[in-house]
Amino acid sequence: MRVAVADAFEELMPYRQALAKNLLELRANFANGHFLRKHFYNVDESRLAGNTHHYWLRLGLAPDAILVIESMVCFLPDHLAGWLTSELKRKLLRRMFPQYSTLIKIPFSVEIGKVGEERTKEVNRCIEQRLPAALPYAIFFQEIGRLLRALGVSNPPPSEAEFDVLLGHYSQNAIDKARLQFPEVWDEERGNYVLDSRGSQFAKQLVLDLESQNLLAADSKFIDVGSGSGVNVFFVNQYSDAHATGVELHAGLISISKVIKRRLNRMGQLDSGRLALIPADVFASGAVNLALFDVVYVYSPLGEAAIDIDQVVDGIKPGAVVIFNRMPSRNRTSVERLKNVAGLYAFRKLSKDSVLSSALNLERK
Repeated sequence: MRVAVADAFEELMPYRQALAKNLLELRANFANGHFLRKHFYNVDESRLAGNTHHYWLRLGLAPDAILVIESMVCFLPDHLAGWLTSELKRKLLRRMFPQYSTLIKIPFSVEIGKVGEERTKEVNRCIEQRLPAALPYAIFFQEIGRLLRALGVSNPPPSEAEFDVLLGHYSQNAIDKARLQFPEVWDEERGNYVLDSRGSQFAKQLVLDLESQNLLAADSKFIDVGSGSGVNVFFVNQYSDAHATGVELHAGLISISKVIKRRLNRMGQLDSGRLALIPADVFASGAVNLALFDVVYVYSPLGEAAIDIDQVVDGIKPGAVVIFNRMPSRNRTSVERLKNVAGLYAFRKLSKDSVLSSALNLERK
């Protein structure tokens, strides 16, 4: 079998540039939700789920999905096309899930006449963002890379779209793995993750919003307090020049984040000099000095150990920005409200002089 494979690759050498081009195009298409919907998941069994506001998006794998593979090798001699089609079917197609299914919930506040429009938007968003990440894209990326190397062709790093899907896949796997291995990160009573499970699309929006509001620069230091699987840290590292630190108390979650870090490092996608993952309780004495950071993102667990945002504000330096799901109470007069970031509250800690000045102005009024 090894000899046959070696012989096959030797015979493929005259066609390697055209074949490499098609393989890289296939790699990109696996990260394209609309391509997947059209050519792979075109069996639509979607339906309403009990009422007009709930909708099951249910897409089945096309029985003729192999045609996509056959079309990209059709220029090869028949015996090589047959061999390579079989290889790609075994390494790629057989790893695709037979069905993609997700429940779409439209808020009941949306009136009946507008539900269809909102549902269409949500379906398109799921296909564009969630469908590629739901598939084992990391495996597709690796297998296509192996084929390219066997052809003696360099394997370029992932594009921005591919990286989004790659990290989305890692993120979802990390959440599923964490729930299975560490039941304590799932709040059974409330039905919510105690770890941040908003995933890669939220993480990218967080970074884009911070940059668009000039809150994240090349010399900025970002920290994620309760970093979980590290997705926010990885996105800050990828899409900005800032230094990103993740601090996580749960040993299992920090272990998962380090596995993802190693995988991304192997693909040359991280600047390790601008990234740190720290296993620590951020509020333990001497564990982490919050005053060193310019942007502090906080995810408060949903269980009993909710983070006291006032304690965070106490520890940061004047001028630092905090992203959180609520405003502080004890320190409300010590912060300046900013424009929301990724749907969360954003506020900047004021200097003592600014706080004093604001208090004097209030007294005069």
